[in-house]
Amino acid sequence: MKKDISTILLATDFLPSSRLALDYAAVLASKLNAKLVIANAFELGPESSSVESVNNIPSRTRKEATAKLDAFAAGCCSAGVSAIPVLVEGPVSKALLSTVDKFKADLLVVGTQGVRKGLGHMLIGSNTEAMMLRSPIPTLAIGPHVPAKPDHKSFFKKVIYVSNLRPASAVAAPFALRLSQTLATDIEIYQVVKQPDQEEKDIHLKEMVEEYCSKLRTYAPDVKEEWCSPEFQMKHIVPPLTILEKSMDPSVLMVLGVRDTPWLELHFRTSYPYRLLANAACPIITVHN
Repeated sequence: MKKDISTILLATDFLPSSRLALDYAAVLASKLNAKLVIANAFELGPESSSVESVNNIPSRTRKEATAKLDAFAAGCCSAGVSAIPVLVEGPVSKALLSTVDKFKADLLVVGTQGVRKGLGHMLIGSNTEAMMLRSPIPTLAIGPHVPAKPDHKSFFKKVIYVSNLRPASAVAAPFALRLSQTLATDIEIYQVVKQPDQEEKDIHLKEMVEEYCSKLRTYAPDVKEEWCSPEFQMKHIVPPLTILEKSMDPSVLMVLGVRDTPWLELHFRTSYPYRLLANAACPIITVHN
């Protein structure tokens, strides 16, 4: 995984959630001096497909989608950023993820919808969920509780890297550290463990910490030396509620190291990252191996 971000790809469906995501993507692109690509996926109906194949001209559906995308992309001009609009045809998540590969994007940005709550209902939107689960690159999610307009002065004052002591989540550490250095912000690291006071006495927890530190040295030999200290990590074990409280600060950029895709696909809607995405007031980047 690349630690630097030179190309940002924003996936849009033109809903208010992706319009909010555009504001944040544009400001981040400006801060990182990165290229911004804005992609929309659409599917032609039988009639439109027939028009294009027989007459060899763009259908009305394609023209309308192109016009909407151009107008949407113009919305990032206020941040002093010009964007590359890209219209792709095909099933939404598949088409957009192929665009990630085509442009060699380093960061995918999506807006979450904050749709119906309750058992059995998705909180972040089906297409967004599919892209996040299958994205080969870090994904920045702008949730429904993130402020409507990013404050350029207080935007991303601090990076908070959150792990769960699983070795797989350590892969996000070099990305989080490099991001904080590029943005010239402070960085904090936390390990989320349920009922830490009880589990601190458990020898298995100490073994987990030692294994995590070992993996961290492998993935990120240039991280802060203290990060590789089991004693340091033990002091930064916190309960889930602490991270939820920290996610209420909109000036924070939170980076989550999460487990691999098969696990996420099975447990995503009951996972801790999912609950954070649905409720946080700060943007959240998920990184999985």
